[in-house]
Amino acid sequence: MKLTVVLAVLIGILVLACSTAAPAPAEPTPNIDATVEAKLAQERAVDATVEARLAEERASQPTSIPSPTNTQAPMPTYTPNPTYTPEPAPTNTPTSVPNATSVPTPKPTPTLSPLPAATPEPGYALYINGSRVYSGDISVAVPYGTANLHQLPNLDDTYRKNTWVNLSVTPTNLASVVRFSGEFQTTSGTSGSIYMDNTKWVTISITPPIPPTLVPTPTLPPSPTSTPSPAPSPGQSSGDCSYSLNIDQGYSSFSGLVIRFKIGAMWANETSVYQQGEAEVLNLTVSSSKIPHHSIFSWPVSFKSSAATSRVLPQRAPPHYVIGSTNASPGTAITAWVDGVEVASTNCN
Repeated sequence: MKLTVVLAVLIGILVLACSTAAPAPAEPTPNIDATVEAKLAQERAVDATVEARLAEERASQPTSIPSPTNTQAPMPTYTPNPTYTPEPAPTNTPTSVPNATSVPTPKPTPTLSPLPAATPEPGYALYINGSRVYSGDISVAVPYGTANLHQLPNLDDTYRKNTWVNLSVTPTNLASVVRFSGEFQTTSGTSGSIYMDNTKWVTISITPPIPPTLVPTPTLPPSPTSTPSPAPSPGQSSGDCSYSLNIDQGYSSFSGLVIRFKIGAMWANETSVYQQGEAEVLNLTVSSSKIPHHSIFSWPVSFKSSAATSRVLPQRAPPHYVIGSTNASPGTAITAWVDGVEVASTNCN
């Protein structure tokens, strides 16, 4: 940088010297060669001055000490470690020693005792309205409806101990009233449950609704016809008399069977349905119709054990009571019949 400054100063001095020199007076034609040589001598003097100044400048500047060159030390040559070769371990070859032969000690064969046969627990029978429920029965007919079983008995016609039997009742007339009695555990509406911890006897009663009283339309009176009436007993006059019948089924089952009545030798217009333990009021009137031939066993007959039933009850059940009045002479025989067999009789009074 200093060299540049010096050169600029020298060039400025040279320009200034050239511009301040006084013009030479007009002279005759100068000697060109002499002028050139003078100019060259002057330039050489200037160059010498410049070189002298440069020398002085260099002498005045401190001598720069060159920085030491960082010479990178050579990297050591990588010598790989020798591969380790394991020496094989000596194999111990055991000397086989023959095993001692064990002689098993004979064990006595135990004598197997037969297991005692399990004694089956006895089952319990179920009776609905005096009729026993048998294997395969899915429903039992009751007066004015049906009792539907949701649990069926076993093949021996019994239910296993401590089991539940649920049933529902379907009345013939849905407006009927259903009542449960006997050994029901729980009842609700038309359903009931029975807990079989013993032989069970239950009763289902269905009361149909009372039909409304209809006002008959006036019609022309029919032609009078003769209606036979029971012949009065000798010495007695005809009139209203009352009766009471005790219809006992014994060890047979009349449950759900139709009961017909006779006033003397004539059939009554009214009928009933047997329900054990029930009592009803029934007024009888004489009918001129004859009993169909195919529905009687004999005529007349009075043998209670011949009533049509195939089931035998283990014990007697409460009878069915019928009381009422009839238009007959006192002392006239009033009889009840089931399947053409006389099952009860009395005399009105």
